[in-house]
Formats: sequence, structure tokens, C-alpha cells
Amino acid sequence: MERFSSIKWTSRIAVLASLTVVTAAAADQPVNNTDRLKQIRQMTETTGVPLSSAAIARELAAPPNVRAAIDKARATIINADPSKFVGGKPLYSVGLSRAATGPGALKRGLVIAPDAMDKVPEQNRRANASLAREQKLMSALQSRAGDAPQVRASTRADGGWGCSPSAKSFDWRTKGAVRDVKNQKGCGSCWAFAAIGALEGNYFVTNRDDMVGSEKQILDCSRGGDCVGGMFSSAWDNLQGYGTAKSTLYPYKPEVSQCRWSKPTPFHWAAWGWVDEDRPDLVPPVDVLKSALCKRGPLATTLVSETAGMDDYAKGGLLNDNVGDQRIDHAVTLVGWDDDKQAWLAKNSWGDGWGDDGYFWVRYGANRFGSWTAWVQARKAVAIDDNCGRFTASRAKVMNINGAWKVISGTEIVANLGASRENADKALAVIKHYGLSKRCLVGAPDWNFEYFLIGNKTPEGEMPGENCSKFRLSDIDVNKQGDAWVLEDGIARLKKFDKEDDAWIALAYLRRHHFSHQCQIAGGFEYYRK
Repeated sequence: MERFSSIKWTSRIAVLASLTVVTAAAADQPVNNTDRLKQIRQMTETTGVPLSSAAIARELAAPPNVRAAIDKARATIINADPSKFVGGKPLYSVGLSRAATGPGALKRGLVIAPDAMDKVPEQNRRANASLAREQKLMSALQSRAGDAPQVRASTRADGGWGCSPSAKSFDWRTKGAVRDVKNQKGCGSCWAFAAIGALEGNYFVTNRDDMVGSEKQILDCSRGGDCVGGMFSSAWDNLQGYGTAKSTLYPYKPEVSQCRWSKPTPFHWAAWGWVDEDRPDLVPPVDVLKSALCKRGPLATTLVSETAGMDDYAKGGLLNDNVGDQRIDHAVTLVGWDDDKQAWLAKNSWGDGWGDDGYFWVRYGANRFGSWTAWVQARKAVAIDDNCGRFTASRAKVMNINGAWKVISGTEIVANLGASRENADKALAVIKHYGLSKRCLVGAPDWNFEYFLIGNKTPEGEMPGENCSKFRLSDIDVNKQGDAWVLEDGIARLKKFDKEDDAWIALAYLRRHHFSHQCQIAGGFEYYRK
């Protein structure tokens, strides 16, 4: 790394001296920064990482308590025993960042549950089952693409990213898989930013398309944590099947608010899992993390950030603290590596005024970086169209046609309730309560699955007295029972089909409209809602 020559340093001190005079005059009090500049020079010679003139100028202009804190951090780094650093010496410098001077800046907030390791085997099972289920669903959709006009398989390509674990370096930013650096501000929500960062990355890798997710929706709705702390895995777990919103529709504020479920959640994931399925609490080998990065895209990970250098980490440095078993306290997004630096590249959530434009490097094996590293698998984007007949709820009425009670709207038969006038009246009440306007059918030519919409919207809320059962959309699976295939979530049985592919296609439509409740009226009227 570059070291200052005496000429470079003398020139820089001359510039800084003039800055000091201006600062002192503005504050109307003398400030002697000679010792501080000497300390900065000593730090540069020790670490090989120079501070920029702008960083030094910000420090000299900072309040006395801020300068004193940086002095202390710098002295700690310079005077530390070599064993405190991976590689035998500090590889980073510290200086005042623009982010560090903002209100409530530089928050942590990672909290690992005491029983987290106990849940690992079950999570591994669920992740593998979810991935297998997703593969079967995609196969069914692909097989129907040529036969059913309402189902169109995605034409987006996979692979071709040029990421190999044997490469000396790789950076997902250069491929377009990393969105802009964000700022968690005065809230310990790093876990929500790591959850969204990894999802944004995998969504791009999976679909070759951009998404910018809402950390605020994760913070408000996931029950994965709050501004004191949380964990990205809990957020993925609790919102799987619900998805997350666009950040533009659910913008970030550094506080927890009531969840706004009315906001659409177009971004979904099929599964998530630990990179190290046996001991996620330990730092995986370098080649294992590289392989996961290539296969899954950016990853959510953790590190020990309560060190002398993290808050005021200077551009060009490598965090390389030997922290022992110190508690991990911060979540970030892993986006690349460089073997020449022997370091990982990570995206932080403290704004682009911190570190290396919001990013930082950390030496392999340092800061417990990489423990609890997890991947999330976004759903593959597949276009499926609704096949619906339109009707008007306000014109709907009950009629007896050839001995059968039916709900009719214009020329559209909306529901057939057979011999029961009472059930037909109940069906009509449901149609008018929700304002249903489309009856949709799936499975031509047999039409084995039916649902209702309000225009293009999903019915939601509830109607007093209705008979509904809730199901967990993320757990819906297709299981064989005798000669039939059953759509169920492990508790509730939704529907039986003669063909396996029909069941998978029905699941695709449940997902498309985010249904979570199956409702029925005796006699054959069935509808789904959120």
C-alpha cells in the first residue's frame, strides 16, 4: 500500500495548516492541531493507508469531543499489540467520515437468538423442501407454456455472470446486482438492510431484473426485530409467502410503525438457508463463501463491528481485527472478494458518506466476518394470465333455472348452488360484500380451479359469518394421496386434483394473487381472499 513520502506529507501539512487557521478564526478560539497531524502521520506510516485531505479537514473542523474520540481510536490502533490484528499489523486508518457527524448515525442492531443453533436442522430441512417445491412448480409451468394460452414461461436467461470461486477477484456491483448504498440512520435496523440487500442481489441474479425493496416494510411487518435489533433470517422466515414492498411505496424512516399491509408486495422469495448448514455460527472457509456468492449472488452476513476502526474506517483500508470470541453485533451484505487484498468486499448501511463510499474491505478471517452467512432465493419471474369472465356485483341476483338456484349477473352465471336457495342467497351476499367482478377459471378444458377477483385486485378483509380457513402460502405443497394430488400446507387441505401439474398450476395462481384464506359456502361456492 502507498506510504506518504516526506515531500507529500510536508505539502499536505502546509495545506492543513491553512485550514486550521481558518477553522480557528471561524470558531474564534485557537486550536493547535500539530500533535494531531503528527499522530495522523504515524498512523499512515503504521498502516500504509493515508487519509484524504478532505477527511483530515473534516476532522480538524469537528467539535472537540469528536476529535478526542478519533484521537483515542487512532492511539488504540497505533499502540495495539500486533497479535490484535490478522496479519500482525493494522491495515486500516481512521478519520472522520461524513456519516459519523449525522444525527443518530452508525447504529448496529444485530441480535442472534440464544436458541438459533437449535433451529438449524429444521431450517435446513425446510430450505431443501422449499427449493425442491419451487423446481417442481417451475417444471409444471414450463410444461404448460405451449398448451395453455394463459401460461407463459419466462424467457429470461440464467447464468453467464463469470463468477468462479477460483477467480482472484469478483464484485457483484460490476454485474448490476447491487443497488445503491442506503442509510439506516438512528435505528438498529442493519438486519433489515442485510435482508433486503441479499434479496435485491438474488432477485437480479435470478430474473435479470432490478428490484429496490423496502427495509421499512421489513422493519414494520416481519416481526424479525426492531430499532434495538433483530435478525435477517427471522425477517425472511416470517414474511415468506407475503413478500416485500417497493421502497418508493413504503419509504424508510428510522422507526418502527404499524405495518401497512395495504401496500402491494411484488417481491417474493422461495426459500432461504445458511451457507454452512452444520455450523452457521462459525466463519466458513474462504472457498465455501466464494462458492455461495457465485451460486446465490450477494449474501447477508455478520461481523464484529465494535472495534477501534469501524466507525471511522478510512477509504482504502482493510479491517483486520483479531476479535477472538467477541460478540458479533452488525449485519451487512457480502458482495465480492479480492485475493490480492486477501479480503472480502461488503456493503454497509450507514450511507455513502461512510467508509469507501458506503462499502468496506475486511481481511479473510478477521472480525468474525462471515459467521451466520445466509442466502435467499427469489422466486423466478413467470408470467401467467388470468382467464376470467366479467360481471357486475350490483346487478347480481338469485334465480332458479331448471330447478337449480344460481347467482346471475347479466348473461354471466357467477355461481351454481344447486337445490339450496339459502346457500345461493349467502353466495350473493359474499359477491356484493366484496364487490367481486371477475370469475376466473384455471385448467382448460376441465376448469378444475376457480377464484374471484375485484377487477385486478385480490379480495381482502373479512365478512361477518363467513366460513374461511387460513393457510400459510409459503408452505403450500402438492402431495400424492391415492390416485389424486392434493394441495395442502401441512395442516389445511385446500383442493384435490386428478393430475399433478394441475395442482402446481393452481398453486401458481394462489401465489399470483397472494391468497391466504379459503372460504366456502355449502353447495359448491368457493372463493379465496387475503
